[in-house]
Amino acid sequence: MKRIKYLDGFRGIAVLMVLLFHFGIFKQGFVGVELFFVLSGYIITHFLIIEQGESHNINLLSFFRRRISRIYPPMIVMLGVVIFVFTNLPVIPIINRVHQELFYTSIGAVNWYEIAHNSGYWESGTKSPLLHMWSIAIEMQFYLVYPFYVYLVFNIQRLKNNFREKYIRSTIILTTFLILATFYCSFHFDFNSLYYSTFSRISSFLVGGIFAALSSKYKELSSKKLLIPSYMVVCVLILETFCFKLNDMKLFRGMFLSYTLLIGFLMFYFSITNRNHLFKWILEQPPLTYLGKISYSLYLWHIPVIVFVTQANIQTILGITISNTLALMGLQLILSITVAIVSNKLFEQLIKFKTSKIAFSVVIILPLLMILGTSAPALTKVRIVSSQPEIAEKWVGTNPIIEKGKTPLLIVGDSWSRRIAFGINQAQKDSNSNEYKLLVYGVGNGSIMDPEYLISADGQSLPAFKSFQGYLNYWQDAIDKYHPKKALLIFGFADQATMVVNGVKIRIPSEEFEERYFVQFSKLIHFFQDQGIQIYMTNTANNSHSVADRSLNKYSDAMNKLFEKALNQHPDANIKVLDIRSLLSNGVKESSPSTINSIVMYDYTNHPSYYGAEYIGKYILEEMDQ
Repeated sequence: MKRIKYLDGFRGIAVLMVLLFHFGIFKQGFVGVELFFVLSGYIITHFLIIEQGESHNINLLSFFRRRISRIYPPMIVMLGVVIFVFTNLPVIPIINRVHQELFYTSIGAVNWYEIAHNSGYWESGTKSPLLHMWSIAIEMQFYLVYPFYVYLVFNIQRLKNNFREKYIRSTIILTTFLILATFYCSFHFDFNSLYYSTFSRISSFLVGGIFAALSSKYKELSSKKLLIPSYMVVCVLILETFCFKLNDMKLFRGMFLSYTLLIGFLMFYFSITNRNHLFKWILEQPPLTYLGKISYSLYLWHIPVIVFVTQANIQTILGITISNTLALMGLQLILSITVAIVSNKLFEQLIKFKTSKIAFSVVIILPLLMILGTSAPALTKVRIVSSQPEIAEKWVGTNPIIEKGKTPLLIVGDSWSRRIAFGINQAQKDSNSNEYKLLVYGVGNGSIMDPEYLISADGQSLPAFKSFQGYLNYWQDAIDKYHPKKALLIFGFADQATMVVNGVKIRIPSEEFEERYFVQFSKLIHFFQDQGIQIYMTNTANNSHSVADRSLNKYSDAMNKLFEKALNQHPDANIKVLDIRSLLSNGVKESSPSTINSIVMYDYTNHPSYYGAEYIGKYILEEMDQ
């Protein structure tokens, strides 16, 4: 079927907005997805109306075959590449999540997975390469149900010759019901549930469908009177775009609706007029229309590129250091567009399923392939990349570690404390020093907050290793046995997680968290101070590793501010602060670069790597010796 230039232009704008959002450049860019939804509803309805008008029927099998041919070939390739790359460059905290997302993406239901696991859009500390597939899932669910709805409306016998009017009336009623239901739900459900829900987003498709039917009905309508209003609509649309804010419930109380109505009106107006229109002229310019033609592949591939093409991975695989964040973003953008062009040429345009049986077989087989592809034997066969040396298991576990040396140094804290202890040990070996006898008593998920359990980014419960009193007793055993006069305290990383304390879910920077933190911090300081032990404490590194994920600093910034407040409450305590935040920022105030001096600082668990830990260890030894 013939492409409509201005609709390709709308697609180009939509994908450009989403790209700029995910690159951290345009914070309102997420609304580009809403534009995609309106477009999908408009285009699908437009062609269904043409088919009904020409053949007086809708071939449902043919419809599904075309949709499957459009969606599945590039998506299958993308999922296969994600499995391969993620297996070789894994991110341990989200391995289970990504494997589950692969399956739910393959059945077109990953948006419901995100709701069930309470995943905040772009908020999780570790980003998934399938972060964006929720919107494709909603489109797939729309395509599954919508043609049956249209078929029933178009084929009511007594209204067969008046199918457009019947469709418009019934769809306005259905859309109104969904909008009112969404408005009601916005007072009873959280933002993520509404953002990912098919029921709260389907009205945008239906608005597009209504305007498509109006375009078909009023082909001969004079557009002269609508010229000035159309320019007013463009201005309001642009202004409203800058009013959008993620996590704002007003999106579901009218903002999305008004936005989709404005977009739908412009599509309607452009379809009934041949008049020159500046905005339509912009939409039909080759750069935008070409972006529109490759928009599906570009949308599919840009997040995997952003997640996998990082400073650390480039250094690991190619040995090339890219320290400039803007240069990295430029590389990611170029690669995203290049891969999208190839995907569009090879998979979108060339692969078309000739029969419905083949198309439906692909839909059935894909989830099975995802299950097999993420099984242990399959993952072993596709793993070919090895990075810097692995840190020995004992430094990752929970058992105490005692390293030979002169002066006992007790090291306690969360999982970062064990990695940094490893780095100190390596730094001593490199300098042929045995100054410190390391007493490593840190544990994974160690928290001073005394939680019952912590909640990971993908919603899993993580039990506390010990109660706070249990930790004090644990450390006291080491103090009684080895008599250290110095203690290195490394907390603040696990403390950023959502946790349950006394049956209540809390997280920094809430008031409840702050009050409890001050109490627990005082207990911690007095425990060591009362025994005459010199205290060394680290602050917290930025969670962000690049410009694109600076929003992740929300919790690390709050942690550092709270840490400073707590320190000010103990002016007489003999505490020396080790500023690893500045060390790992390496002059970049708002992030902790993945590479410093050609060293890949973090491993796939987002903890200090072998050489990254050593880099931190050298700094700590120098600071402690001053």
